Amino acid sequence: MGTRRIIGVALALLTAVACLAGIAGCGTGAMSGNGGAPLTVAAMKGPTAIGIAQLMQEQDALADEGKKPAYEFSVMATADELVPRVAAGEFDIACVPANLAAKLYKQTDGAIRVIGINTLGVLYGVSYDGDVRELDDLRGRTVYLTGKGSVPGYTVEYLLAKAGVADDVTLEYVSEPSEALARLNGNRAAVAIVPEPFATASLAKDAGLVRVLDMTKLWDESAAGSDAGGRFVTGVTVAKSSLIDDDPEAVARFTDAWDASVQAALASPSSIAQTLVDFGILGNASIADEAVPRCNIVCILHEDLKQDLSGYLQALYEAEPSSIGGTLPDDGFYYIG
Repeated sequence: MGTRRIIGVALALLTAVACLAGIAGCGTGAMSGNGGAPLTVAAMKGPTAIGIAQLMQEQDALADEGKKPAYEFSVMATADELVPRVAAGEFDIACVPANLAAKLYKQTDGAIRVIGINTLGVLYGVSYDGDVRELDDLRGRTVYLTGKGSVPGYTVEYLLAKAGVADDVTLEYVSEPSEALARLNGNRAAVAIVPEPFATASLAKDAGLVRVLDMTKLWDESAAGSDAGGRFVTGVTVAKSSLIDDDPEAVARFTDAWDASVQAALASPSSIAQTLVDFGILGNASIADEAVPRCNIVCILHEDLKQDLSGYLQALYEAEPSSIGGTLPDDGFYYIG
């Protein structure tokens, strides 16, 4: 705020009070809606947090320099830990699984809205048999995977059904990706469908394993993608509706910073490798260059957000309505900006 003469004691006092109320936000431009406090951002220990890793590093650097960061990050281990706290309104912004965002919108009566897609598909098939190249090659085979009764399972089942091979594939659900690989060791003709960055880490440890299926690519090429009109979406970023309504500029500043963070991570995955190790997303920094690009981190906003996400939610709804809360969210769910 520039200095200027104020004629009148009352006006001077009012101006001073106004300045003190806003001074905390003058330094960063990103703080708003919290009385000048940093915006609170939550994520999980997984691919959906990779796109904001560079931004987290920048905020840590500000803190180290004795400056107030614009954002305060919390990273949790599971969706079960994160989602109730988002529903309770603890965070201004959060990175959550796509289907759970739809559930949260319904559960909170619209108190949160989606502002962008942060991660596309992260599922890949791995096998000891490199002849598997498309869904039709799964006929007569066993597929080990996680996510029974959740998005990974629904997505794979939907793709198999659309490809017309569902009746010819044996799906065996396991609790952890590591268990899927253990089963694969006993059935070398089978396929395990696992997420990144676990897939890349597994290939690095076992030279006999090969990557045989890119489920995101198969989604885009299949009838599933074309019929639904959307892309394979793993994670989205939501914000409090009150923040969007009261301070859309703060939301825009965040999405700009998030997009820059995504681009920086893709340009130099090794630059965020240690942060990913520190948060338990990667077990080994050396695989960052290969794993990060395969995690399909993105910053998809505006009309593209609505088109891509609504199509994917439609596909999930067709597969299992309860996966998104029983009904498709209305247009208010999508913040176009």
